[in-house]
Amino acid sequence: MPFVFIPGYFHNQLLETPLVFSAFALGMIPATFIIHWAWFKTNRSILGAIVFRFAFNFFGELIQIGDIARIIQNVLLGIFAIALVLYDKNLFFNQKFTIDELKLETSKK
Repeated sequence: MPFVFIPGYFHNQLLETPLVFSAFALGMIPATFIIHWAWFKTNRSILGAIVFRFAFNFFGELIQIGDIARIIQNVLLGIFAIALVLYDKNLFFNQKFTIDELKLETSKK
């Protein structure tokens, strides 16, 4: 069950303000691009993706910011993700993998 449906959780409290919840939900998109980029750039190391995810969570909890600042943060993350995609076009647009190739490549390691 998603945390958004469990009373008392941070995600559930976001539902009280639809704009903030929308910003939170849309903020997952650039975060996914950034974590995916980190995963590829660390030679598909799960540890690299975990470190980036940990940093997102750690600093999100360490620096308690208001709702408007959280929206601004998500906009900045979006700009950063777009810049990352434009900077590393080869990674995001020229990779052609099939599921079978990925399975074969991971079984070799």
